[in-house]
Amino acid sequence: MAAVRDSGWIVMIASSAQEVYDSIIMAYRIAEDSRVLLPVMVSYDGFLMSHTTEPVELYNLDAIRRFAPKKIDRPVLDSRRPITMGVMAVPDWYYEIKYQVIDAMHNSMGVIKEVHDEFNKTFGRNYRLIEEYRIDDADYVVITYGGIWGNTKRAVDIARKNGIKAGALKLRLFRPFPTDDLVRIVEGVRAIAVIDRAVSPGAPIEGPVATEVATALKSRGVDTPVISVVHGLGQRTVFSRDINELIRILSTGELTNLARNTIYMGVREYGNQG
Repeated sequence: MAAVRDSGWIVMIASSAQEVYDSIIMAYRIAEDSRVLLPVMVSYDGFLMSHTTEPVELYNLDAIRRFAPKKIDRPVLDSRRPITMGVMAVPDWYYEIKYQVIDAMHNSMGVIKEVHDEFNKTFGRNYRLIEEYRIDDADYVVITYGGIWGNTKRAVDIARKNGIKAGALKLRLFRPFPTDDLVRIVEGVRAIAVIDRAVSPGAPIEGPVATEVATALKSRGVDTPVISVVHGLGQRTVFSRDINELIRILSTGELTNLARNTIYMGVREYGNQG
């Protein structure tokens, strides 16, 4: 996901097998909309989700076809009539071609919201670009994505029992980034911690999604501290107790200092083994 964030693809992130299935159906509808015409990637946790099983409700195929019909009003690839297309754009027109991608990405936000609303109505779901949990009166918010969402909600419940006003957000859409939705939701919170499952070594903020969140807030004039946290690289398990400890650190630590460096949780100590 983080490795392809600048590829020009729309990126959705799923946190369950059901959400993967549902997102793929939506992806066809979004990608083939004439206002978009961009590839859509459905990202999910390798190994923990791709190598395990869980129940998935399957829909009637006719209902799926009605929701996401195949578009044939423009040239399409046909294996019966193969063609060759070049992959290179010369400098004279590359900039304009790339700007078409940028323009389509901007247009896609409205389409993505339309498709989510219609999918929810058609199939009885409640998908949003950002999912909220106990956020209304929260002082400290944990933002995450993917398969650790359940453990994140459990950690928030534990923190609440301990008297800490914690909340959580699950990022479902990564590209285009839902800046306005995020800023509206986190208005008034004291601090935000972003748990990344990827890392950008040497970057000012080494958590890729934490970088996006911090930039989104700054672009709207919001000065809420954003703490970058990396955990679960290579699909190492992220336990509820880890996230609960993070919330405790937020509630007791000096927020400005915490925001200066990325926190690496769950990594074993290393050094001289002699």
